[in-house]
Amino acid sequence: MIALCGSLVATITNYRRSFFIGHTACVFQGFSVNYFGLVSLCTLTLLAFERYNVVCHPKDASGVSMRRSKQGLLFVWIFCLFWAVTPLFGWSSYSPEGVQTSCSLAWEERSWSNYSYLILYTLLCFIIPVAIIIYCYFHVLKTLRKVHTFYTT
Repeated sequence: MIALCGSLVATITNYRRSFFIGHTACVFQGFSVNYFGLVSLCTLTLLAFERYNVVCHPKDASGVSMRRSKQGLLFVWIFCLFWAVTPLFGWSSYSPEGVQTSCSLAWEERSWSNYSYLILYTLLCFIIPVAIIIYCYFHVLKTLRKVHTFYTT
């Protein structure tokens, strides 16, 4: 979806050297790239957490089920939708970025409303998910190393 909604538009506008297709298309591109990018990162975070539970806490992992997986994915999609939709309602915004050939969150906008959005967005949608992924895979690898050592000695 990112390739279709974001890269295709960016390729066309880069070829023309300007974002010539209008503000609505800019907002659509910014929203779709933001939304589907967040969904990708948060889904990877959910997968890391599930793997952590299965590998590091196998007795507790009996709770892994199709229902729980669907609930987790539903939470991810709604959480990401919240963070992608709020700029459409005035908490930050989508605008052309860099060389003005693609659109994204208004990183350059100077307002307290925008600062608050960007700080929370960076914390909740990037730093915490990446920290969870690092934590989970660190412990998965540590557990697998212990298992390997146990079976090879």
